[in-house]
Amino acid sequence: MDFILFTGRYNSLTTQELASRLPEAKSLYPHVYSFSAPNEKKAISMVSFLGTSIKLAIKLETTDLSVESLASLIDTKIFSITNLKGSIDNNLYFEIKRSLTGHIRFVKSRQYFGLSPVILQKKKVTELFLDTPNSNVYRTVWSHSYHDWIDKDRKLPFVDPKSGMMPPKIARSLINLTPYQGKPQDLTFLDPFCGSGRLVVEACQLGFTVMASDIVQEKIDHTQGNLKALGFQADIFLADATHLSGKLDKKIDLIVTEPHMGKVDLRPDRIKYVVPGLKKLYLGVLKDWLKILKPGGLITMIFPVLSDDSRTYTTSKIIDDDHLSGYNIKTRGLIYSRPQAKLKREIVILEKK
Repeated sequence: MDFILFTGRYNSLTTQELASRLPEAKSLYPHVYSFSAPNEKKAISMVSFLGTSIKLAIKLETTDLSVESLASLIDTKIFSITNLKGSIDNNLYFEIKRSLTGHIRFVKSRQYFGLSPVILQKKKVTELFLDTPNSNVYRTVWSHSYHDWIDKDRKLPFVDPKSGMMPPKIARSLINLTPYQGKPQDLTFLDPFCGSGRLVVEACQLGFTVMASDIVQEKIDHTQGNLKALGFQADIFLADATHLSGKLDKKIDLIVTEPHMGKVDLRPDRIKYVVPGLKKLYLGVLKDWLKILKPGGLITMIFPVLSDDSRTYTTSKIIDDDHLSGYNIKTRGLIYSRPQAKLKREIVILEKK
């Protein structure tokens, strides 16, 4: 069976997340990917855990795009049709409505992914997508839980906007683009700079055995409070990330983290003084983490890219240090940043040899 997946327009990690978790997906149109699965249930399980996923639609058997054929596919009192390439003629809506019996109404979509998931989860709607160049028709079978993502983004009891909080969908994608093998339930996840727990929440929801630490007690309290509010549990403890090997008695499968990156409002003229300290911190933690990772264990870590008026500082250059020869570099140079952000984030993935 064939399906199309609609992905987030503003999730800059979509390509990497799909490459890691859904490599068979092929780009059909911008933010629309096609793939095959044995059945609808399997297809939903393949995409519902992705941070970039918005909506899934199944390809129907018909290739007839006539009014009569499309009308025969509608089995609810509300319907919507979106053209994957181009717009829909208003006359098509009215002709389909006239051909149906009963009190039927249509809702026009304004987004490339059709109607908002909020509408779909409140009302019974037949939502169709037309791929006119290929004479295919798709019908929505799943959409992401808008309220779940909003609750994690805006309604957690402990948030600190000044710390540059990571959006939950980006946090989920960051974990998913880590090329771990096996089921999350069989793997131990660690975030050694947990902050308020954005990555920790997503790791718990994915099913990992989760550990997290921070050097600041207030951050530990905030992470624990946010997990409690969502009904999750994890092993959260106070620790210096450069000396975790002295605290842990078990080996870790993967570390995903956004470490301390300096003050959010750092003045350009202070950057050159801050960068050496950040590099020293990053070198220290990576040296120590070689002791706690399993062979083949993975690290996905964000490094800040900072710029002043005269130069750009790429803090990830420390991964070339001889003290870190115990790692293979899987990915480097992957930049993530919000629009207009002064601070750019480089994602690096390392594998213990």
